[in-house]
Amino acid sequence: MAALPRIAIHGLRKAFASGTVALEGIDFEVGDGEFVSIVGPSGCGKTTLLRIAAGLEKATAGSVDVNAAQNRPEALPYATVFQESSLFPWMTLRENVAFAFDRLNLDSGERSRRVTAQLDLVNLTRFEDAYPHQLSGGMKQRGAVARAFAVDPQVLFMDEPFGALDEQTRVQLAGELLALWERDRKTVLFITHSIEEALALSDRIIVMTAQPGRIREIITVPFARPRDPIELRADPEFGRLTVRIWHLLRQERAS
Repeated sequence: MAALPRIAIHGLRKAFASGTVALEGIDFEVGDGEFVSIVGPSGCGKTTLLRIAAGLEKATAGSVDVNAAQNRPEALPYATVFQESSLFPWMTLRENVAFAFDRLNLDSGERSRRVTAQLDLVNLTRFEDAYPHQLSGGMKQRGAVARAFAVDPQVLFMDEPFGALDEQTRVQLAGELLALWERDRKTVLFITHSIEEALALSDRIIVMTAQPGRIREIITVPFARPRDPIELRADPEFGRLTVRIWHLLRQERAS
């Protein structure tokens, strides 16, 4: 018997009270351990789609099933990372990461061990006592990613987590995210405006139409893992796929 997909979305529709239809007829599944990115024109409903999948917003019609139920008291079924780091300004970085464990039944020793391990993985141990205003944008996003991975979720929802960063920092953090993901292959649904970022990270890319958002095409990314987001750009197929997706998006803007 085939394993159930971690995320299954069928016939999804989202209309707002104003009458605006944000999403129409969305159908796709994300398998266990799969990294799927969504790209599309501005205003096509990418973030709305992710918020519905993460249980933060309700659909008007259709079904959304996130198969992340678990019986482990030391883990959460899923976690979410947003474009803004969402770190609490009155907490140190260490306290912010530790906050993720408030819903888990962990003793203080295990909590401390896991916070230390995650800060070490994202190279922020020496900044653990710093407050968010003392950190760069890249450091704050590392902290947000560390907090998400610390609770060992089966599914991770990420909404433009590096979108506000400069290109150099963005590529560097994409490489760090890949290294974290390779360690235990969480199921990831990732929103981005960057085609290059989607190609570097993903197993598949969902290209959406302009509003109302529909799925225009789903592209399988052919590159072997593990990957280096910088070296990958030298691959001619990377350039070809980048142009292909750009053409799809340009056709949406022109229509």
